[in-house]
Parts: sequence; structure tokens; C-alpha cells
Amino acid sequence: MMISAKFSAFAALGAAALALSACNAPRQYVAPRPHVAPAPPVVEVIPAPEAQADLCRAQELQSFVGRRVTELPPVPAGVTRRIAAQNGVMTMDFRMDRQTIIHDSQTTVISIQCV
Repeated sequence: MMISAKFSAFAALGAAALALSACNAPRQYVAPRPHVAPAPPVVEVIPAPEAQADLCRAQELQSFVGRRVTELPPVPAGVTRRIAAQNGVMTMDFRMDRQTIIHDSQTTVISIQCV
């Protein structure tokens, strides 16, 4: 009986060792999948109608380019005006009803636009 108890103990240990060695078996290499960036959203650009292209009435002031800022006429009703230096800081929001007048260091008007 003693031999069969030892044998079954060794058999159990052998089965356990075999099961553990199966856990450490080399695994098959799986290549990582490449990252695919999502497609950018589609943005529909609607062009401004020609009638609204000069909402700030900048065309009327084009004759003031090259003249002093102090010579500009008063701001028309319904129009906003901002005057900024050529290398000055200003917000980059887009407003078609606003006259943006850019001048150089001697306050000479460089450009007049609706932005």
C-alpha cells in the first residue's frame, strides 16, 4: 500500500507540473493594430451673398488709405469700428458689420476691411 500511495502522490505532482508548464507555453505573437485617426468632420462653407459683402461699408472709406486716422469720418449708424496698430494686439473674431482700420506707427491708415 505504501508504494501505491507514493505513486499516486508522485502522479499528482507530475500532473500539476505538467499543467503549470502548459500555462507558461510560448504564446503566438499578435502584431498591434495600427491606430486609425477618425475622419475630420465635414464643414459646409456657405459663401456670403454679394449684397452682404460690404456690411461695414468699408468700400466708402478706401479713399482714406494712406491718410491719417484722425481724418476718418464718424462711424455710420449700425456699424462698429475698431482701430488697431499694424503690430498691435486684437481679437481674431470675425464680424462682417465691423470696420477694422489698421494703421502704422505714424497713425497712417494702411487698410480698411470688414472683419
